[in-house]
Amino acid sequence: MSSKRDIEAILDEWLAEGATEAPDRILGHVQVRIQQQPQRRRHPLAGRWGRDIRPFAAAAAAVVVVVVSASILLWRSSGPAIVGATQPPASATPSRSPVNVTGPTPLPLPSARSIQALASVNVGASTGQGGGLIASDGTTIWVSTDTSIVGIDPTTNLITARINVPRTAFSSPIAVTKGAIWLDAPDAHPLTVDRYDPATGKLVASVPVRDALWPVAAEGAIWIDQQSGGAAFRIDPATNKAVATIRVGTGGPIGLGAVASGAGAIWVVDGDASSIAEISPTTNNVVRTISTAGSFPWAYASMTVGSGAIWGTVGGSLTKIDPVTGAAAWTANFDGTLNKPLLHPDAIWVGLVTQTTSTAGIELALDPTSGVPLDALQIRDGQVSDAVEAFGSVWLVLGHQGLVERFPQDVLTVKR
Repeated sequence: MSSKRDIEAILDEWLAEGATEAPDRILGHVQVRIQQQPQRRRHPLAGRWGRDIRPFAAAAAAVVVVVVSASILLWRSSGPAIVGATQPPASATPSRSPVNVTGPTPLPLPSARSIQALASVNVGASTGQGGGLIASDGTTIWVSTDTSIVGIDPTTNLITARINVPRTAFSSPIAVTKGAIWLDAPDAHPLTVDRYDPATGKLVASVPVRDALWPVAAEGAIWIDQQSGGAAFRIDPATNKAVATIRVGTGGPIGLGAVASGAGAIWVVDGDASSIAEISPTTNNVVRTISTAGSFPWAYASMTVGSGAIWGTVGGSLTKIDPVTGAAAWTANFDGTLNKPLLHPDAIWVGLVTQTTSTAGIELALDPTSGVPLDALQIRDGQVSDAVEAFGSVWLVLGHQGLVERFPQDVLTVKR
């Protein structure tokens, strides 16, 4: 029988020969893939990120090595094992100074106040990771589900249109303009950017853009990026053709991420370079590239530009980035997953899907200067996947419950 000392000697030799830590780039790659991977019932690894899963599998294997190695090291330790952040737990009374949370320690949440919906519209459940995503064209509220785009009349709170689209278990971002709805078509072959007529529900045009992501309507055009190709495209709604191709990245393993408009420019995340490109809609060129390597190392799951800053979320983290220097003013971490920020005059509101078994959702308000949590709304009917302010109201999508709920706009007034 081997003694404990013999086992330790064998483990020492094994650990000395193998890697005990995965590079940051691999870990970043794994996190981005997990955040952005569409979940499909029939083919879990199919779709725009499923063509070659070998890099993803290798990265995941590296992470398993790290976890197993760390567990063995902890087992060997003769003293008490200390796991996780070494900083003291956050105070129950939030400070007004910037939070600048750099580790995984989640911030405490304020007490959530219950709010009453003015209307609840059943649009159909969304089982994809994106839940349901919402937009307004000035006359109608539009929300994407797994298989359709639903139009809601804000005067009656009734469904007036349902456009069936060919896709499975995936709710795509949509860009809406008067007389047109644009979305990436992840199940199309080849992949395209599709334009639908909201009045007839018919497919009007398909613009061939491989690995299309995040259509945005701004500056009289539709902007979209090519996740694996390192390019952004400008589509002219008058001709339904790409009239400009803007080189943004190198097309690495992570690729391009979120697209946003704001401050008179178009912004595109390059996950491989840990940077954000600013594109001029006048010249269709990248006017500058902001490095975010020191503030946020991976591609953003969502990005919003406004109120003098760039706001990016990945997982349970929200980062405020200076658009001039690229430096992070603060990063706030929470126990759960955050959705796209909703900018309001006195707070940044963001949906928080907690890790608990509760089906109730939380809409969380943060101080835009410090990142300190100020207020919280309890959404009793479900967890929020997206939100928009329109027609004097706040519209929340509870994607996995198949609901769009309308609330008075004053619910976003922070209660201190």
